[in-house]
Amino acid sequence: LTHPVGQAPTVTKIPMLETIDAFRHTRTIVPLGSKSYHVSLQRNRGDKWALVLLEVGKRKLETEGANLLSVMAKHPWKRTFGGRDYTIKHDTAGSAIVFAADDNPLGTIRVPLLSLRRAAYEAAVPVPALGPGWRMVIQHDLFIGAGMLSFTFLEPANGDVNFHRINAQGVDSTRKVNRTFAGKTVALKFEGKDLVVEVVKTEP
Repeated sequence: LTHPVGQAPTVTKIPMLETIDAFRHTRTIVPLGSKSYHVSLQRNRGDKWALVLLEVGKRKLETEGANLLSVMAKHPWKRTFGGRDYTIKHDTAGSAIVFAADDNPLGTIRVPLLSLRRAAYEAAVPVPALGPGWRMVIQHDLFIGAGMLSFTFLEPANGDVNFHRINAQGVDSTRKVNRTFAGKTVALKFEGKDLVVEVVKTEP
């Protein structure tokens, strides 16, 4: 949107159809069996981390597999990917996801959680109204039910990324709905196929 020279915009329009679940097409691609998979992280309700796998070449809204990290930390996840059996663990001490091929002790792949957070950030859309570096994704809430949406705003922080997930409940085209996170209050509203993010207050 246009704004006076020297002033930051206070409104950003996010194209919903291009943004929804864009985080599933991250640059982190892991070869598993005879196929390759995008591997990504997302925040779910209750601020729980979830691991999501999507076969390369598939639609963004599809999911090859998903599981909560809190569950994987206690109970390794047994799944078949690319025709091969894997045990997938959340290594809390090493802060990584470990893909171990059941038929080959040497067929182990470690993916640091930091790289997954950064990849999710790179796949998100910029939100200049929030300030330099801010991005967001519009995502389906996994483990909640079809059609449930949430908005996650991503903020770079000392080489890492902070995720601020807020629910989309009540946000529609009839009125603006305020949400507060990270010292910012934004008004959200849908206009056609766009989500309009307007900054109404920023704490000093």
